[in-house]
Amino acid sequence: MENNNKDIIVGIDFGTSGIGFAYGFLNDPNRELYLGHFEGQDKASKISTEIILDDDLKNVLSFGNECKKYLCGISPQKFHHFNKIKMNLYKKIYTIKASNSNKEADIEYIIQLLLFEVKKKAIEQLKFTYHYLKEDNIHWVITVPAIWDNKSKQKMINAAQKAGLIRDDDDPSNFFALEPEAAAIYYSNEKNNYKTIIEDQCPYILCDLGGGTADIVTQKKHIKENGYTFEELYPPVGGDYGANNINALFKDRVLKKLFGEKCYNDVMDNISTLYHDWNELEKKIEEFKTSFYNTSQLISSFQIDCDIFSDYSESEVEELIKNFNSQNPDWQLTLYRRWRICFPYKIILDLMQEIMTNIIDLILIIVKTVDVKSLIFTGGASLSPILVDMIQ
Repeated sequence: MENNNKDIIVGIDFGTSGIGFAYGFLNDPNRELYLGHFEGQDKASKISTEIILDDDLKNVLSFGNECKKYLCGISPQKFHHFNKIKMNLYKKIYTIKASNSNKEADIEYIIQLLLFEVKKKAIEQLKFTYHYLKEDNIHWVITVPAIWDNKSKQKMINAAQKAGLIRDDDDPSNFFALEPEAAAIYYSNEKNNYKTIIEDQCPYILCDLGGGTADIVTQKKHIKENGYTFEELYPPVGGDYGANNINALFKDRVLKKLFGEKCYNDVMDNISTLYHDWNELEKKIEEFKTSFYNTSQLISSFQIDCDIFSDYSESEVEELIKNFNSQNPDWQLTLYRRWRICFPYKIILDLMQEIMTNIIDLILIIVKTVDVKSLIFTGGASLSPILVDMIQ
């Protein structure tokens, strides 16, 4: 299919847990949006935000969902796995360490490689359909949290320039789309999938709840002849209240207390040789968290194989569970067999409520100042019925 002078917008959603892209054409009267697709991707529109590099950090060994297959195999060479890196920009950490080693890298460099992989896939997909595509016709846009500071946004600009997404004659300020504002535009479109429409002159709070952060904006939409604009009614607020923090709290409040700080730290000190088992453990923690839907599950539990701690523990697993239960009467663990432990769903409920209480407290501060008419939640964590119950 010939593509002569079409101005193409490619938007990249760079999340803590997932990354994806979509594209559309400015001169398309229907403004159709097309989702990008990666190999090994399921029906979801994003793949995991992770990359595996060789020992010199120069060659990409695996990217996105393909990293899971790589980690399941036996690598013939040293590798370094970087994932969940976006939160470092929020925390103003610009040198990051690989998850499986002590190898460090500049965060700009890792983001550059991730963006370049997405760029390659987007151009490949576009050229498959539009054979005469010119890369100069593509305008790249990337989503960033509204609560990031200017230095973190500049780091993203630097990485995008090195990845070839921003050319010398581009205005870098046109490269960003604030994540909650992008969501507001989506919910202003009558064709959005959720039938949620932001009405004219109606003050609203929009909470973008991702894997790393909660990003909250308070705005009002003004419809004009040539479209609409958004007025900020309260400064953007938020924090590290994303869904991944539940995983982190589980490790800190449960695993570290169950096996003891020394045992836990010994495992982390030997992570390079235990990385396959540690990766499996992290997947089970994520499965534990995402398999909890409602309070009727509180009578049941979830099994996790904790054998990774067995060689470093100074006590038998039965004794560890007994001590933990005596100190945590609300979280009673049981042993299925050997080091396979049953964790009650009450743990996930309590940790989830702790995270979401921070979000609700921020909303309550805003509604005391602004006469809000609508409350909109978006992002992966917004699907939690526990959040809905707490809001109600």
